[in-house]
Amino acid sequence: MSLLLGVRGKDFVVVLADGISLRTTDDKTVVERLDLKKVFAVKGRPCVLAHHGQNEVGGLRIDSLLTNENFQRVQTDAWVKGLNVAMATTINRLDSVVSQTLKSSPRGNLFGLWFAGFWPCTTNPEIAELVWQHSGTNRVRTAMMPHNELVIGGGGLKHLREYLGKPIDKEFSAKKIASSPVEYSMELVKKLYAIAEERQKQAGEEVFGGQRQMAVITRDGVDLGPLN
Repeated sequence: MSLLLGVRGKDFVVVLADGISLRTTDDKTVVERLDLKKVFAVKGRPCVLAHHGQNEVGGLRIDSLLTNENFQRVQTDAWVKGLNVAMATTINRLDSVVSQTLKSSPRGNLFGLWFAGFWPCTTNPEIAELVWQHSGTNRVRTAMMPHNELVIGGGGLKHLREYLGKPIDKEFSAKKIASSPVEYSMELVKKLYAIAEERQKQAGEEVFGGQRQMAVITRDGVDLGPLN
């Protein structure tokens, strides 16, 4: 489970992710680690991949999978041909291992990737999602979808869904993103994360948490690191 928050502004993208990794056995779910990286720069390109869902596929942790030299090289090369090609290339590369992993997991489990940042041939920044989901009867469905100015993903979405359609407060609202500087969006995602944390605590759950990472993406590159 995870909490991913994304904002697509006029000339930037901000992504915030938690760091929890949960492991579920037949009788319980335990916290495996709190420092799992879920946001990954594509080397030399103004974009990132952000992950939610199944943290391990084909025996590999997500951080090992997405930082693999061959995977990074494929993404770097695909970037030149545009977002759709980058997503299609990822399907070709990961579909078999992700599908087989999900088929051995409970129904409803998923593996999701956000593609966030800038690609050639598009004027504006993008946040698009590629998701595999175990739909039962040994079937895994794959979908690709674009997203709007404010994006919320992972298990923490249930605590914040209302803010996709209404202001957070008098100062912060998705409607103000396009006309505001990047600092506004950085504060907006931190505020949303804090709201979700409080609601999770009240519910007595542990769906997301741990070390947070924030990525700020402009056409000049990616600023990615831990958030205190």
